[in-house]
Amino acid sequence: MKNSWFVVLMFVLSACAPLKAAQGKNIFQPAPEIQALIERTLGDMIFVERGSFMMGDPGEELEAAYDDKIIYFYLPRQDSRPAHKVTLDSYYMSRYEITYGEHDIFTAATGREPTMQRQFGAPWRSPEYPAGVSWQGAHDYCAWLGEQSGLPFALPTEAQWEYAARSRGKVVPFATDTGLIEPGVNYTDDSNRYPYPPGKFPPNPLGFYDMSGNVYEWVADWYDPEYYSKSPGINPQGPETGTEKVYRGGGIRNSPGGSSVVIRGKTSELLNYEVVSWGFRCVINTDQPLPVNEGH
Repeated sequence: MKNSWFVVLMFVLSACAPLKAAQGKNIFQPAPEIQALIERTLGDMIFVERGSFMMGDPGEELEAAYDDKIIYFYLPRQDSRPAHKVTLDSYYMSRYEITYGEHDIFTAATGREPTMQRQFGAPWRSPEYPAGVSWQGAHDYCAWLGEQSGLPFALPTEAQWEYAARSRGKVVPFATDTGLIEPGVNYTDDSNRYPYPPGKFPPNPLGFYDMSGNVYEWVADWYDPEYYSKSPGINPQGPETGTEKVYRGGGIRNSPGGSSVVIRGKTSELLNYEVVSWGFRCVINTDQPLPVNEGH
């Protein structure tokens, strides 16, 4: 279970505190709250080793692998096909969805209004719950972490997200510990239709929590229903332009089948509008050891 953030952020004086470098130039050291956030974030990163996989709906291969074990069937749309080979460079991804406690540090440091401010007082607006954000809010948070840390933080691409959710491309229907959905065991049951603190249920075999269920997760890509038929085979970044952004993972208000690792969601209405059911996690696009994670 992810540790709770029980600190109320009243005010952050500045995003960075200036220091004098030996050369006489101003350099910047993150304020204590930001430095603690960076260290915590780096400690929560999982290394995802480079490799290749068949991205998209595996169809008969999935049916053959699971036979009659699948209780909750998913119904991928045509935009999840064809399955196509993708090769990705190594990267790191956060094992948890970003929380309000983390995102509030960002908004305080940058002078923005806190996300979902209108819902202050709701149980799921507590610091330890996944932050409900717009696509822009998710993108800007990851970019800001990159500015503060000097590391190449970003929203994951759709391919990076799916590769990690499938534990480096395994043929599974869901991103759970077993690859299946078991309500109340590795997935929420019908008694709870609101987000819950990340880490409530077991992770997938690679160590990632809540990539099926909890909140939908924003990815970097623009949406194109035909993209899988023309996607580059190496490190695809999605279409160059578009009007809708992709989200993945299936939210808690979805049916369990909608939380499949291959189903693609898309929207244009939430690019700059916050909804409690839309969250995110960040990646670091490097294969080098992180400052607090010297081995992988």
